[in-house]
Amino acid sequence: MEILLMVAIAAIALALVALAVWGIRLLRSLEDVSERASTVLRQSEELISTLSRELPSLLRSVEAMSAQATKTLDNADQKLAVLGESLEQFREISRRINTLEQRLQEKIEGPLMDAARVVAGVTRAVKTFADAINRR
Repeated sequence: MEILLMVAIAAIALALVALAVWGIRLLRSLEDVSERASTVLRQSEELISTLSRELPSLLRSVEAMSAQATKTLDNADQKLAVLGESLEQFREISRRINTLEQRLQEKIEGPLMDAARVVAGVTRAVKTFADAINRR
């Protein structure tokens, strides 16, 4: 029985040594994890510090760009309004020119057609007269 007791004690001692080795490895692993976490936290702190320094100037730049974009869009809107008015005036002038052209055509077309008929008649008469003289 003593041997069995000694084997049991040796097994328990061996198990305790294995447990201690496993515990030490676990502690080293936890130490590595805590070092990595510390490094990540330090980097995060540096990043937050950089952001807190740079963010106000960046926001001022964004505000200035936004104000400039607003001015540019307002200016473009004004120019487009002027262009729209100019186009409307051009359309009105075109309508007036078309109306004037139609009136002139109505007043001149009739007399020109009559004059063309008279000229054509005179031309035929002269041609007929010339043909008659040439036959004799």
